[in-house]
Amino acid sequence: MRLFLALYAAALLLLSPVLSLWLDEILTLIGAVKPDLETLLAYVGTAPGGTPLAFLAPRWSMQLFGPSVFAARLPSALASIAACPAIYSLAKRLGLRTPILAVVVFALWPLQLRYAMEARPYALALALSVWSTEVFLSLPERPHRKWLYIALTVLAALAQPYALFVTGVHLLYGRLPLVAAGISALVLLPWYAHFRAAWAPVNSVQQLATFDPKSALAFLHEISGSGYTGTAILAAGIVLSVPRRFWLLSIAVPVAAVFAANGVLHYFFATRQLIFILPALALLFVSGTTGPGRGKAAWLLLAAFLSASIYEDIQWFRKPRENWQAAADAIQREVVSGACVQFQGDSTPVYEFFHPSLAQHHCAGPSGYVVTGTSSYVSAQLPAGRVLDFNGPRVIIQK
Repeated sequence: MRLFLALYAAALLLLSPVLSLWLDEILTLIGAVKPDLETLLAYVGTAPGGTPLAFLAPRWSMQLFGPSVFAARLPSALASIAACPAIYSLAKRLGLRTPILAVVVFALWPLQLRYAMEARPYALALALSVWSTEVFLSLPERPHRKWLYIALTVLAALAQPYALFVTGVHLLYGRLPLVAAGISALVLLPWYAHFRAAWAPVNSVQQLATFDPKSALAFLHEISGSGYTGTAILAAGIVLSVPRRFWLLSIAVPVAAVFAANGVLHYFFATRQLIFILPALALLFVSGTTGPGRGKAAWLLLAAFLSASIYEDIQWFRKPRENWQAAADAIQREVVSGACVQFQGDSTPVYEFFHPSLAQHHCAGPSGYVVTGTSSYVSAQLPAGRVLDFNGPRVIIQK
């Protein structure tokens, strides 16, 4: 376990800054780098659904280590590393003969690994959630840990409220989760009540309320990280496991709750909302493929799933990726050469995140040398000119 954890930590910390920041990360970091709490809270009003730890975790990290992609993503990387011992402990509690395999499956899971390397709150919420489960299951032997359980539950909710759906599973087995969920609600409800009015018009403009019942197909395609084939392999392994009511509920309850919540709120579905079921999936899958009496076919399922996960992890680094930094650099070069700049849609703060001085060079009127920053997210007609495409961000140069 220690050797794997050391190797995983080294790989994660080395790889975290390799990929360019994508739009959602940048929007989070724009808030995280605000100079004071007042301006940060003002920005949260423009970021629908934003939670406190989504902004504070990278903020504290960058204050400690300096502004960089590495520092911005460090909280997620550390959270992913910290989740692994909890998975190992849960695997031992489940009676797995080789608990390290559950850790390996979890760590290499494409969905988990992706958010372990992003400046977003999902890896942090997942780590807090899986540790809350481990502490909850240990309470019969260690009742003094009840306050730790409450703290972990509240912090997980502050990182991503959908983590409370895991607490809903715990609630079926005891009353303490009700207390933890109640305290989480007391903390979060004033936050959402304060920002609700500000978020409403932003939601309307961004058209986020696009829940589609067909998103269940997206879940089946994306949850394994390797398409329907990966999900079929995963399901086959879980079918072979000894039925474990707690862990099956740890999958079924969050899945049902996420789809129900999105339906009620008319919110779009994203597979990351179900990242909290990965521990249960990994534990049951390894239980089914490595349990007593399992033949070679079961072990082949495990090998196939790990191979598919590793392949998708590698592909994640190889596929084209939006590069806002490169686009902002291209605009800056044109401005240095004498161009004025204009932006389409709401991309202004994204480009100015990398080069704040661009704010001083907006076009004040007609100009013969204009550089326009836009993106594929904007449906407006592009102006004529030379187009530089950075896999999403676009720069149009007009002379």
